[in-house]
Amino acid sequence: MANWNSIPKELVTKIAEHVNLYEDFENIRLICSCWRSAAKEARFKGEPSIATDEHTLPWLMLPEKDNTSNRRRLYSLSNRKIRHMHIPNSLIKGGNINQKRVLSSHGWLLVTLDSNNFSLYNPYSGTTIKPPKIELWYNGHRQFGYCHNKFILSANPSTTSNFVVFLSLEGNVGYQTSPILVFWRSGDDRWVPVVDPAHPHPELRLSVTFRGFFDSVCHDITFYQGEFYGVSCRGVIVEFQTLYTYPYFRQVTKLPELPAGKRRDNCREHWLYYLVESDNQLLVVRHMLWADEKTPHRRNIKFEVLDLNVRVGFVKKVESLGNRAIFIGSNSSFSLQVTPNQHGFKPNCIYYADDRITGRWVRRGDECTESCSYDLTDGKCSTFYHGSSKPSSVSQFTWVESPSLSSN
Repeated sequence: MANWNSIPKELVTKIAEHVNLYEDFENIRLICSCWRSAAKEARFKGEPSIATDEHTLPWLMLPEKDNTSNRRRLYSLSNRKIRHMHIPNSLIKGGNINQKRVLSSHGWLLVTLDSNNFSLYNPYSGTTIKPPKIELWYNGHRQFGYCHNKFILSANPSTTSNFVVFLSLEGNVGYQTSPILVFWRSGDDRWVPVVDPAHPHPELRLSVTFRGFFDSVCHDITFYQGEFYGVSCRGVIVEFQTLYTYPYFRQVTKLPELPAGKRRDNCREHWLYYLVESDNQLLVVRHMLWADEKTPHRRNIKFEVLDLNVRVGFVKKVESLGNRAIFIGSNSSFSLQVTPNQHGFKPNCIYYADDRITGRWVRRGDECTESCSYDLTDGKCSTFYHGSSKPSSVSQFTWVESPSLSSN
């Protein structure tokens, strides 16, 4: 058997510099510690965006029928192949099956076991971070529990110890409870809830008012220029002021009302919203779809991109993303530079990973997969995954960023 450690470091570095796919580059780093050290000194010429962006090219994590399994499948758009990732048994076994979710941000996974038991896990290094338990301030969540809807990191814990975790929590499917927004700074001993500024007594954190931003689900959250921003299902965009004693939020803008949803047979027009930082801009992605009200089927129609000025609340339409691509879905949204005709991605495109959960969107029937890429150049949707996987009641398609070159 060959001794991989005996190969000269300089030769391994040269090999690493001549691979074209990041999957191959990452595999070189996994062979042994000597190869990982050599790869760190290599310049991966096949992917310039890794050196210039905070984010990295993602794989698509596919839904699993049995969420008790510690195996997850990652689909590569570069070579159309599936690789397997394993989550430690200690993070996935036991607990309530209806609350198990795996979300991703900066390549890290939020692995939930139940309402108060979850961990941050780096599937590439095997590192685990255990945040403190979340206190349940609201009686409805204490009684029925909640699920994690969004998981956002302010920075990659692999490259800095100074990071913030922001979570959007909802009542479990079938229960009408108020949303909870909380964040945790690394090193702190507790989570901090976001307080509605309309509440007359902010120190009384048991009540949540259902007006303005809190009158609908927080559909997406992103980190932009030192602060977190959120958008509701009704187009209300807020800045979370996490540096205050009582973390309020301020309304940045409410997107203009769109015409009432058109109907065609049993279908109705719907709009969903996402936030993403892109090249020092805060962009709003508006997703239009047709949803059949009697079946689980729905069809993506188009996506629009708006540039948001967070100081004055004005938005203007973005006609082109240039050499960048946007990734949205159940995970935290992000953008990065892509090289044309390489690695399975195209510039000036939006890559949408179907973020539905069966129990929330439909009441009967089989799910249909609606993940797609949308080209802003010609306004056409294309399917980038042709497999048989479908979202389940606790598992959906999720973008998982590949590890950055500076990660251990």
